[in-house]
Amino acid sequence: RSIHDFSGTNDRRILWIEYFQATNKYWVTVLDTNAVYSVDGTSLVVTDESGTSNIPSPDTTGGRNDCVPWQGYLYATSTISLRRYNGSGWSAPLTGTSFTGVTDAGFLCVHEQKNWLAISQANQVILINTSHDKQANTLTLPAEFRVTSMDYNNGFIAVGTRNINNGEAKMFLWDGNSTGY
Repeated sequence: RSIHDFSGTNDRRILWIEYFQATNKYWVTVLDTNAVYSVDGTSLVVTDESGTSNIPSPDTTGGRNDCVPWQGYLYATSTISLRRYNGSGWSAPLTGTSFTGVTDAGFLCVHEQKNWLAISQANQVILINTSHDKQANTLTLPAEFRVTSMDYNNGFIAVGTRNINNGEAKMFLWDGNSTGY
């Protein structure tokens, strides 16, 4: 059943949907400036969160935002920053000792074995620890590839890509320990 019509004059393609158990809400972002919604998991009431302070801004140029629950928070990329939701509000952009933020809107994935967050940046995947410190291991893919998705399974992050030179897409597997795939 349909619970909300996100149609309008702009391209309102849904970029991500993530359920955050701590608040019993689904978070939805669509390809439109500051179009972020929360959906109550019980009543299915939809709330436009666009005016909320520090809300992640959707990437209107390519739709590369992502969201993932980790460490009791909901983490989301916001065009050039990483933010987290604590159940009552969104943080300002996150940084760490050696992590200054994302330089290109990224996809997210939790490396469950290490309990680190993987963040894609164009043709790279970086890892940050629970203190938001960047780890030494960075995966760098060939320059013609851009990350389109990531998922964790059995000690590896599967990295889906597209070829910016109109070549074939590829999937890479990375253990998070090396700099190669």
